[in-house]
Amino acid sequence: MSASRRFVPIALLIAVLVAGAAWFLYRGRAAAPPPVPARPIVAAIRAEPRSFNRFVAGDRSTSLISQLVHARLVQLNHRTQEIEPALATKWTLDPDGRTYTLTLRQGVVFSDGTPFTADDVVFTFAALYDPKAEGPLASSLRVNGQPLAVRKIDAHTVVLTMPSSYGPGLRLLSSLPILPAHKLRDALARGEFAKAWSTATPPAEIVGLGPFVIRSYTPGERVELARNQRHPRHHPSEPADESFPFCRHGSTLGRAGIDVVHSAVEPISTPGLTDSDPRRSYIRSVLARLNRWDVLVPAGVGSLLQAALSHYRSDDAAPGTVVVSVEPRSAACVLASVAAGHPVTVATGTTVMAGLNCGTVSSLAWPYISRGLDACVAVDDAEALDAARELAEHGVDAGPCGAATLAALHRIRADAARELTPESTVVLLVTEGSAANPAG
Repeated sequence: MSASRRFVPIALLIAVLVAGAAWFLYRGRAAAPPPVPARPIVAAIRAEPRSFNRFVAGDRSTSLISQLVHARLVQLNHRTQEIEPALATKWTLDPDGRTYTLTLRQGVVFSDGTPFTADDVVFTFAALYDPKAEGPLASSLRVNGQPLAVRKIDAHTVVLTMPSSYGPGLRLLSSLPILPAHKLRDALARGEFAKAWSTATPPAEIVGLGPFVIRSYTPGERVELARNQRHPRHHPSEPADESFPFCRHGSTLGRAGIDVVHSAVEPISTPGLTDSDPRRSYIRSVLARLNRWDVLVPAGVGSLLQAALSHYRSDDAAPGTVVVSVEPRSAACVLASVAAGHPVTVATGTTVMAGLNCGTVSSLAWPYISRGLDACVAVDDAEALDAARELAEHGVDAGPCGAATLAALHRIRADAARELTPESTVVLLVTEGSAANPAG
């Protein structure tokens, strides 16, 4: 093993084979872009999965793949903070305040065609609390240190009983992937569930109820996911070979083809498609699962970004706040460093965002960025100037650096078809007035 493989985490890239731009890009936006051929939209994370079994491994990459391959009984709406139906279509709470009766969705099948039933839910909880395999997920699904109890009523009804009344209620279940009993029951019975679905497992053996399946895995290089053709959100006219490849670390941004840099990528896609394209509705439905964008921070060397991350990753801040860095496209050192997994220096060019024209990330800021940054956006000069004029129309005096965050918000909304609603909350940090750049 080379020194770089020993000391530098392997970067993994995840992609969706659709045409169009990504959430946050290092490429500029042309005035009249030519048609873009279908190709992967690539997003980078910085380590390969330790396992394909989320119950025994809690690393971010294993969790990511679990989110893509598996489904849950309920899902959390990150805008309203309310739980919503998923595999469970409805539920009732008994007067005792701790017993829930859940009705399961009918007509759902695993990616191998096996029907989903209450047996899979009961098995999932048995595997979760297996004393020989209990991992970090099990510890988070206890109330006062005690496990939840689940029993089957019929093929589509289960009763879940908590040890005591618990305020968050079924919110606990939003992180629990439902596993296939028919694939893993024997391993649990043999006391070998902890070894099940390791990275050495043939991908065809790993089945789930989520929107994707694992197509292939090359250790240290690539995990490729294909669309689950049996998932209810799959559009019948979509190509069957769309996938999420993870690529080898060691290339520059351009050679690696990185479009998206995200420390916690979710099941996403990007709709750079015409309204008539049948995949658009599918993509919109997947995008609806994403967290809202909360705080956009202009990043030069990263000092202000460090301050923002120090606050928003503290115990005093609201959990789940998304922090996004914003840079000039000609000086995107934060994006390049996050993609590489370590600080790198980029060549800078001329930009009206002079205060952000930095080619190297601060060594003091990097630990905060590497651990806590959610996403990176790079914008063009023209976008920043347009945003400054827009802010001026609303009585906000901002130069190009200060307006870059608004430009980034427009980029996110355009590239990811994200619509703001009256309930949306987005904080744009504006760091300078127009006097800082009179020429702009």
